[in-house]
Amino acid sequence: MLQNEQGVKQLISSTCQNFPLMIKMEVFEVNIKLVLPVFLFIFSLYGGFHYINNHENNMCEMTYMFEYPEYLRIPVKYDVSKQFPRYKLYVYGEGKYFEELQKDRFTGNPVLFIPGNAGSHRQVRSLASIALRMAHSLHTTMFNFFAIDFNEEMSGLYGGTLNDQTEFVSACIKRIQSLYSSEKKLILIGHSMGGVISKAVFSLPSFNPADISMILTLAAPHKQPVVALDFALVDFYAKIKETWKYRLKKGLMDIPIISIGGGHRDILVRSDLTSNNFQHKSAKDIEVLTSSIPGVWVSTDHLAIVWCKQLILTISRTLYDLNNKVIKQNYGSNVEDILRHHFISRSSGTYYPQVPSAPASAFTSAGQWIEQESNTWRFSRSKVLSTIYLLIPVGKDSNVLVVASGIVKREWIFGCTRLSGTETKTCAEAENLSEESEIIPSRSKKSQRRLINLDSQFLQGKKYPYILIYITPLDSQVDILGERYNIADRTKHVKLPSVIQRFFSPPSKLLSVSLPEQSIFYNVTVPQSFGVFDSVEFQLETRLCRAGSVVGQGIIKTHISGSNEDLYHHIRTVLGGVTSIPIKALFLPHQNHNHDVTLQLILDPECSVVLTAKFPLNIIANQFMKFYGIYIIGYTVALLLAFLAGQMSYFESLGSFPSYFKVFGQYPTYVTLVGIPSALYHVMLDPELGLPVIPSADRIVQDDNRFISTLILRTLLYLIACGFVAALYTVYALLLKGISKFWIWMKRKTVFNVTEVPLEQTLKTRVKVTKLLLVWCAFIGAVTLQFSSSLGAICAFITYLLKLISEYIRCAAEEERRGPGVVTTKWHFHFTLVLLCMCTVALVSPGMIAWVKGLQYSFQVTNDPYTFPCVSVILSCALLWQLPSPSFNRVAYKKCSYIIHIVAALITLYGIHSIYRLLYFICFTFIIICIQQTNAFLYGLPVKCD
Repeated sequence: MLQNEQGVKQLISSTCQNFPLMIKMEVFEVNIKLVLPVFLFIFSLYGGFHYINNHENNMCEMTYMFEYPEYLRIPVKYDVSKQFPRYKLYVYGEGKYFEELQKDRFTGNPVLFIPGNAGSHRQVRSLASIALRMAHSLHTTMFNFFAIDFNEEMSGLYGGTLNDQTEFVSACIKRIQSLYSSEKKLILIGHSMGGVISKAVFSLPSFNPADISMILTLAAPHKQPVVALDFALVDFYAKIKETWKYRLKKGLMDIPIISIGGGHRDILVRSDLTSNNFQHKSAKDIEVLTSSIPGVWVSTDHLAIVWCKQLILTISRTLYDLNNKVIKQNYGSNVEDILRHHFISRSSGTYYPQVPSAPASAFTSAGQWIEQESNTWRFSRSKVLSTIYLLIPVGKDSNVLVVASGIVKREWIFGCTRLSGTETKTCAEAENLSEESEIIPSRSKKSQRRLINLDSQFLQGKKYPYILIYITPLDSQVDILGERYNIADRTKHVKLPSVIQRFFSPPSKLLSVSLPEQSIFYNVTVPQSFGVFDSVEFQLETRLCRAGSVVGQGIIKTHISGSNEDLYHHIRTVLGGVTSIPIKALFLPHQNHNHDVTLQLILDPECSVVLTAKFPLNIIANQFMKFYGIYIIGYTVALLLAFLAGQMSYFESLGSFPSYFKVFGQYPTYVTLVGIPSALYHVMLDPELGLPVIPSADRIVQDDNRFISTLILRTLLYLIACGFVAALYTVYALLLKGISKFWIWMKRKTVFNVTEVPLEQTLKTRVKVTKLLLVWCAFIGAVTLQFSSSLGAICAFITYLLKLISEYIRCAAEEERRGPGVVTTKWHFHFTLVLLCMCTVALVSPGMIAWVKGLQYSFQVTNDPYTFPCVSVILSCALLWQLPSPSFNRVAYKKCSYIIHIVAALITLYGIHSIYRLLYFICFTFIIICIQQTNAFLYGLPVKCD
């Protein structure tokens, strides 16, 4: 026993003597091994900055109220008000309409607006005001817009309030129905988490689904939470999924759900999260992005989506069309057609047509008949004084493209079925083809632009001799472009360099259209350009335009396969003007789907253009952070735990606690945090293996599920987390060093007196319970249980940080007096635990916000989901503060390090997407540390570094 003790003392003594040399070696390792992680971390910061700031301008028009907006509070039942004192119900009104509401005169159709994360009931004003004015202009029954005030709670980050909000919405629906003399069905409009709550209300046992006629959601994360920070949020989503899983059995198929995503500008809720993963989808369901909605064609940020004029007008028109009695009489029950008309594709107009189009029409020879014999032609008039008919000959194997601006009449293009017998070539009868067209964006807001592209097989089957364009007299500008073309000549399939080659390749030239060609239409398909690492930017450069020609009609439609994403870009016509089309995926398709991008070019025939593809790194960084940035959190915590395990293993072997840089250089973590988890992840995903005992790992959003792709992704996450921890460690270390230098300079004599305690006495002393510290710990525990666990976690973190500063000052003073030694490294151990406490505070911060929001109603936070992990961490910290930790009795340090390292590996499987699990992993780690430190203090053998 004595010989072992002497051997251990000699080993530690040798370590102390070689300590300065070890520090120099450590600096050398930092310079070599951390270059790539730090570079990737900086690159990820650049990608995050680019994702947040670098997007198209906000093209939404502002909505204005015609009169001062007012909100009348609707009292709810006493028991509901008592149960949910934080929430209120309002109805929106303006002017005389508000006076009618004050008299309890509710004669319209009820609509309930449900705000989302930190949302306000006042966000209903744009929808309600425009709908009110539209009712006046249409002379029809109006909509009464009700709105709920959720006290601007952070329901998207804190799940403890979601069940209360859902129950209050159910109570509000019953209260709204009681305001009407006859039975009324409600339309639910939910923004952000309000859209999720509008589905969750169907999971309540007492709720009647027949009370709801439609659900419309704006930027609502239906698929999964944006960030799963607590188990209450995850359970809430699981309950919704279970309810709508049996949609057929519960009679929910007749309730259409329209989910609208904001597109690229919405950086809070990714567009892929707005998809409903229903097992049984209704034909009436719509999932669309604002940039693809006819008449909207703009991307909206998370807040602008509730006031964007283009979108609000479309929603209001939809509501009135669905309630139009004339449409119901002429068409019957056509909810699906109306919804598709407004949100997917429409051929003309704004409202749904009240009368069906005539399938065929007869024409007289009166008017001006013009035959367009050339393959490419343009018809332009500042005014149309009399009726004009344009005849386009139909050739063999030729498609016909027509782009028309300024035509007002709904029926405007026909397929001629019978020519007249007169000398003048005219059409006597024709079939209506107007429904085959679609509206596209126009530079001018005054005129509507339509596009029709008739396939050659369709034309041959119909045997039309001519296509007829019908132009009625107009006082405004009319501009029509037309072309007959062979589809094989205008379809280009281009292949881009591989992902590796793109880093070293110049821009790829895809298409060149010269001036003599006078071509209008091209269809360019680019495979493998839709993904995170396949991101590309197309650029169309206008080289030259013929002098005196009318230009400015060019437009590019970008269609991305596997999603509802259609984007439009107007072509710049100035000499040398470049139109940029960045391809930034909003949805990552399954690997079995194609990743093709299709560009449909409508060109000015009087201009020459060149289409190229560039491969900027900023788009790749942008896409990486958008889809994978959240996973860095889990890998950061896993790396901190692996770092702690490395410190403990290093201490048992060499008797000192190393810094992060030394652990990164010598302690193996790549295999356990990247290699093994990647292999296990694919084993769990393999349906043939079927491992029922092992719970399924967190699914990573990928466009390619091959093992090598997963390995590369996890490697990047690992390296970025390494760089982040290195930066965090450096900043905190410099801060501690600055504080200690200042303190030593101010209190030099006092500090030296404190540190002149012999090491043997420090190691052999009994635990001295500090009364003040004990009282403070009891206070933190009381705060945690009675007020908010998040507040208790913050108090514990601040306390531990102050103790770390004190410990560092003592170690720095000791090092300055005696030189580096084993005893001066123990602050590294506390430093790692402080970082873990900081992670805990960051993870539970939504609970703190929820507590502050509800202070005026209650001092205790609602349904706190963080109580158990926070209490465990706080009690563990309190014990470590009382013990002389870290104990220099090297007992079970390596065994404990193995356990912690396994926990770190599990995080990479079960905690990179389910962020809420990180709290429990950290909690378990603190408990293990407390057990080990207590065991080392009670049963260990003290040693001394001479």
